[in-house]
Amino acid sequence: MRLAETGDGLVTHTGLTVGAVRSWCLADGEALFADTDVGPGIIEDRDLAAVLDTLRTPDGMSLAEWLSAGDARTEPLPAALSWPGLGEARLFEAARSHVASELGFESNPASA
Repeated sequence: MRLAETGDGLVTHTGLTVGAVRSWCLADGEALFADTDVGPGIIEDRDLAAVLDTLRTPDGMSLAEWLSAGDARTEPLPAALSWPGLGEARLFEAARSHVASELGFESNPASA
């Protein structure tokens, strides 16, 4: 998934506009997946920083700020994140090897 050309939403690799996000998955602290109304997908690396800056914790901090606090963080991973226009969705962590089963997709469909 990537930022829409307008910068105010997400689109899939096939150009479908994301209308809602059900959940966000932070995988191994380095990749972000979204489970959306048009299916799950990984946020493309080129847009990851902008997405992390846009997503907000319940107290208004960007996810980028929260992640950059590193060991100085005193609070656990936020339970939810919000995106302007897409609303609030739960946030959870998973090992990258478990993301497909957590979000309900086949990571290597050709080998399935």
